Amino acid sequence: MAIYFDSVYGADSVDHFIPKSDPINGKKLAYEWSNYRFCCLGENRKKRTEVPPLDPFDPLMKQDSFFINFADGSIYPNPDYDETYKQKCLDTIDALQLDRPDCRNMRKRHFEKYARGTVSIKDLEEDAPFIYQEVVRQGL
Repeated sequence: MAIYFDSVYGADSVDHFIPKSDPINGKKLAYEWSNYRFCCLGENRKKRTEVPPLDPFDPLMKQDSFFINFADGSIYPNPDYDETYKQKCLDTIDALQLDRPDCRNMRKRHFEKYARGTVSIKDLEEDAPFIYQEVVRQGL
């Protein structure tokens, strides 16, 4: 599924999930399709050589790992999961800087447009699938 990248994230990019500089698997996976992730340039640059603990392509990653507080746009781990998994969520948020002010504002802006009726739920699903998923989960 293709999604819209908000300008807060920068240009479209492709990322090596396991960095080429990884001393164990970097060279081996540098040209493997399974190691590529469509992402945005800003987050790719922030990640640098760090491998976030959670990979969205990992079948073991839980679908509802992250929640949004629409009052301030912050993102946080699902409180129902065990402490180890929640820490992986927090480490991923930290590694990719997903809770910085511009990201919070972007999430809040998408939600407010939906709440005012400026965009439909279908528009939200198409342009901001994470916000859409949270609106549905929260019954908003």
